[in-house]
Amino acid sequence: MVKGPIKDIFYIHNAILKEAQEFEEVVRELNREDDAQVTGLLDRFRFYKAVLHVHEQDEEKDFFPLLEEKFRYMMPTYVFDHQHHSRIQDEIEGLLAGLRQARGNSERAQLARHLNRQAIALNVLMESHINKENELWVPVLDEQFSFEQQKEIIDRSMQSASPETMQVMMQALPWMFRAQTVDDREGMLRGFQQMMPPDMFSGVAQLLSGAVSPQDWQEMVRRMPELR
Repeated sequence: MVKGPIKDIFYIHNAILKEAQEFEEVVRELNREDDAQVTGLLDRFRFYKAVLHVHEQDEEKDFFPLLEEKFRYMMPTYVFDHQHHSRIQDEIEGLLAGLRQARGNSERAQLARHLNRQAIALNVLMESHINKENELWVPVLDEQFSFEQQKEIIDRSMQSASPETMQVMMQALPWMFRAQTVDDREGMLRGFQQMMPPDMFSGVAQLLSGAVSPQDWQEMVRRMPELR
């Protein structure tokens, strides 16, 4: 069982999986004639793509090299997956943009069929990849590095992040929080509380309080009275 700070990566993984599943469902029900609906889905996917890019780049920069030092040939396997994901994401974005611009019904139908196939493929790939990470490299990193070492790795990753990366991460926090079960929302908050200075945690908690319904946030306060 993963116990160190690296366990917080499970929460972004949960959100990535949930969004891939929902995206496939939304594409299946998409009205290809509704330009506003297509535009909304394109904007939603571009945000998802930005989050995936930041997350996978962070893994490649700050985590995989540490494991590669101990286990040769581990890193290329996951980087290969990331590169494959990137190609499919680019294609999906292009299909949505093309669908928004298409005028003929035949062209729209063709693009919509291709989009549906790629949405299914993305969901399958993300499920396989995330499960592989959760079951393989995350537990290994937790085993090989102490709590303090993991915290140092995460702190170093945050400190080296560009302003653009930090902006995406802050935008992703409410989205990520909403995607969790009640128990995982509590785990996410407790993990942040453990890792952040009190003033930073207070600001993040305030941000997350607006991401869910008042009733859902009250459940968090009931479980963590210090959130009052």
